[in-house]
Amino acid sequence: MKCETEGEYVYNDCGRGGRVTYPKVDALLRTEESYLNREQSLHQMGLSILENLAIDMTEAFFLDPMHLVYLGGMKKLLHIWVNERRSMKIRMSSKLINEICRLLVSIEELIPVELSRKTRTLDELSRFKATKFRLLLLPDVVYNHFLLLHVAIRILSCESSVQSQENIEYANVLLVNFINQSPAIYGDKFITYNVHNICHLSEECRRLGALENFSCFVFENHLGKLKNLVKKSAKPLEQLVNRIRKHVIIPLLNVLYYGILI
Repeated sequence: MKCETEGEYVYNDCGRGGRVTYPKVDALLRTEESYLNREQSLHQMGLSILENLAIDMTEAFFLDPMHLVYLGGMKKLLHIWVNERRSMKIRMSSKLINEICRLLVSIEELIPVELSRKTRTLDELSRFKATKFRLLLLPDVVYNHFLLLHVAIRILSCESSVQSQENIEYANVLLVNFINQSPAIYGDKFITYNVHNICHLSEECRRLGALENFSCFVFENHLGKLKNLVKKSAKPLEQLVNRIRKHVIIPLLNVLYYGILI
């Protein structure tokens, strides 16, 4: 957690079970000094071996927009709009869902090749990947509220926009307003860990630039290649290391025995 906010447990409507939420968006930020002084004793359970690297333990580990925005907030919103039976005022009608599905199918041929995944209809919502949540059209329902998130993320995703501190501050105001207004629309349970941390993305952009500079999308793509190197369930780490070593060693052996091919 980037700040010292304390979680609040919100029970389900039935009174059993619930989730921890983080509605406070103006809590003090954690600092390197507070970390080194062990001021959050319940948060810091022991010494980390990473401290030997002499790095700022509060800023060296940044938030990932892929999981916070697309697999976090966007995914949660879509499930509420499409599947949440108890939110009838918010949930989209079957007619509107069918219309959006039709539009998604109709634009598939217009999607640029730079986007690795093509459209799915809302019937396949449970199979959506992060790129799908990023691609979707904005629904009309609760449009003005969702526009706060959309505009803020659009600003923070543009390298030229984040060169301006004024733009970053404006995006931060939009994100804070999005979170503050969410409970009135979606209930107190909406502000989970992922949703809360969206309000810290603007500060990450001040240090690191546009969201794509520190997104996990590139690592997620490479993860698929690593998974393909594991052929069976037994000893997956050993398989991974051995096959990576083969990819490194074999080209070197070819050069050693056969010379560099020109």
